[in-house]
Amino acid sequence: MRERHSLVHKSPKYEVKQGDVVIVKTDDKNRGKWPLAIVEQLFPGPDGVTRAVQLKTKNGVLERPVQHLYPLEMQCDANEKSDKSKLNPSVPSFRPMRAAAAQARAKISAITEHEMEEV
Repeated sequence: MRERHSLVHKSPKYEVKQGDVVIVKTDDKNRGKWPLAIVEQLFPGPDGVTRAVQLKTKNGVLERPVQHLYPLEMQCDANEKSDKSKLNPSVPSFRPMRAAAAQARAKISAITEHEMEEV
């Protein structure tokens, strides 16, 4: 979680933004079980300050006050309106090869070439 030094360093307070990834405080005492969520919508109060947010979690959509949010140092770049046709489906998948697998492949190709020369 992000360290809070606003009292010591007099930095401006954190303001939640759409797309922020946050941990949502619940009644569960085990913080490891608090859910992760992405901020979808902001609900400002009459003074213009954001008081509540709509969150998207793996289980659905929640509305929570900003006091129950603990921001992570990341943002969500996903946008539901994005055009997924920009991806090239013909690109082969990349998976790095382990050193042992590369050595085995080299030995197999050397044996195959040697056998082809004998025939």
